[in-house]
Amino acid sequence: MVTHHNQDSSDTKAILLSLRAALAWQMQMGMESCEGAVPLEAMEQLVPQPAQAQTQTPPAPSHQPVSSPQRHSSSPGVATVAPNRMNHSQAIDNLAKINLPPSAASLSTQQPISNHQPPAPSFSATMPSTFATTSTTNGHSPPPYPTDCDLAGLRAAVEGYDDCLLKSFATNMVFADGNPDAPLMLIGEAPGADEDRLGKPFVGQSGQLLDKMLASIAVDRDNAYISNVIFWRPPGNRPPTDREIAQCLPFVEKHIALVAPKLLVLVGGIAVKAILQRKEGITRLRGQWHDYRNPAFATDQPSIKVLATYHPAFLMRSPANKREAWLDMLKIKQALAELSKT
Repeated sequence: MVTHHNQDSSDTKAILLSLRAALAWQMQMGMESCEGAVPLEAMEQLVPQPAQAQTQTPPAPSHQPVSSPQRHSSSPGVATVAPNRMNHSQAIDNLAKINLPPSAASLSTQQPISNHQPPAPSFSATMPSTFATTSTTNGHSPPPYPTDCDLAGLRAAVEGYDDCLLKSFATNMVFADGNPDAPLMLIGEAPGADEDRLGKPFVGQSGQLLDKMLASIAVDRDNAYISNVIFWRPPGNRPPTDREIAQCLPFVEKHIALVAPKLLVLVGGIAVKAILQRKEGITRLRGQWHDYRNPAFATDQPSIKVLATYHPAFLMRSPANKREAWLDMLKIKQALAELSKT
């Protein structure tokens, strides 16, 4: 006999709770959208409850003894049986009757439900109220960035920005490390576990490799400034989504404009894609100098020379590419030497 699940049974509600948790996890992991009849927030909170046994009078006369082995008596003269089971179609019909808001109930089952709303600026109260236009990433509208602020004000703005979902999962905001007055600025991709724990960029294994690469051309964190495209660690070290990049990009652009380095090195493909707004991959763009400026630059602010190179984490997985990374380091060394002569 095929067993059908009653809508009110504990196992059915447990399944619904598991599905709800799975959808929530997908949203937290940064999925752009998920399919469903109604928004996740509109779903009724389901709490598993034990099924209630029902008392049913057998079809035989009341004086007829109960002979079915599946029935058991909880008190003299009363026979209890397992709860009635409805068929599959009835269960689906009843499930559809769960009370929902009118707006949610009218949604089509084929309509994709976005897991986010357009971001709104949420800066610190100490930030100026004047904003400027920013770049866009793959159609996502980024928040505006504050103008006429210093690095401390920009850091406060990032710390006060709550619309990026990554912030709720991170331990620390990772802003920057090194000397902001140095001629060289490096921008990586996103913090990892060690960076999230310490609140500094490039302090894990890939950061140690980056320090060795820079040391080979007589550069350390006293004469370089290091930051990332993303300020909070993505869960599980997954790549950041286009939306997350778009949310952080205005702050990164303002960061570059405030530091105004002579040379900018983009470390990894995600940083290259976000900063240069180019579709080509890192293998095609690395090792070449590019002129860069963004909307956060002042009118009279000159463009910056930009070089793209491989991320140390990639080099740890693909040692054969270390030779190309070394050539990039030599180009940086030569450019720094030319700057020192001027």
